[in-house]
Amino acid sequence: MHCFAVVVVRHPRTKRWLAVQETSKHNRLWWLPAGRVENGETFPAAAVRETREEAGIDIRLVGVLRVEHTPIGPQSDRMRIVFYAEPMDVSAPIKTTADDESLGAAWTTVPELQAWADAGQLRDEELLNWAMYLERGGEVAPLSTLGAESSGPEPHMEFRVFFQPSKPGHRYTTLPPAPVEERTDVYIAHSAGVGIKHRSGKRLEIKVRTVDAGEGWEAWGKHRCDDADVNTALARLQLPPLPTPSINVRVQKRRVATVVGGLYLMEETDLVVSVDGDHAAWKTICIEGTRHACERAAEALVHVSLQHEVVFTGGYPAFVRDVVQRRATSQLD
Repeated sequence: MHCFAVVVVRHPRTKRWLAVQETSKHNRLWWLPAGRVENGETFPAAAVRETREEAGIDIRLVGVLRVEHTPIGPQSDRMRIVFYAEPMDVSAPIKTTADDESLGAAWTTVPELQAWADAGQLRDEELLNWAMYLERGGEVAPLSTLGAESSGPEPHMEFRVFFQPSKPGHRYTTLPPAPVEERTDVYIAHSAGVGIKHRSGKRLEIKVRTVDAGEGWEAWGKHRCDDADVNTALARLQLPPLPTPSINVRVQKRRVATVVGGLYLMEETDLVVSVDGDHAAWKTICIEGTRHACERAAEALVHVSLQHEVVFTGGYPAFVRDVVQRRATSQLD
């Protein structure tokens, strides 16, 4: 079977569409990022790789537009999956230097695509048609539509490893360069299965663990609340009130998120955890997706984390509770 990944990329700020100019093999015409899925590669991984090779940017896959299967002979088939995506870094420059993959890339609009089509500068009108479809509010299927063979649907899981570096000031990086977001979150210690975080103003974010699959794999439901009183929000969700006295944990973060091999990874470095004046430096790495899809990557994260002295595996609520317990027993460095 001949398998191909095709990617429709839209810039979230400018609302422009990504086009790549193909090499002389395709008469230097404009088209979408696309290419063959290599042996042992998933369709999402191929979509990310082809876009990086042909347009020079990393993308975040948003959803699936179409799954196509075409018999082309008695012993051969052709399969394409068309993805919808956005750039990981909205300010990242696109490719301008020609190579064997493409002559370059451009952000364009529907009127410009139509003009290219009229002038015979498009390989075909697929990008134009998808752009018009999406601008009219066309539906996009979730990425969970795709998956490896299994016994049925799996919950979307999160696997997170926290660790304290064995050397002061040690910087450990697993992810390729990506935009860094700096912020400070305030967590309220509740329980290992409930996470409470202050949002801007009076807003709260409450996460409730719905699945604990063990070994650090968890599924969470997220609730955003406008209640000024935390216990009011907890009562509405039929959750126990805060323990008395309640303890706030401030966490300063430098957050990097990217897609590697079609998987969503997040790393938070310089994770400074503060409880009543006590400070501890941690780092965390998170991988999101179904356990089946992400398990190999998670094994690599565990291997890395075991090189450090203090390791904690689990979601933020359990981590915050553990930090508070360490403080209570004078184990927080």
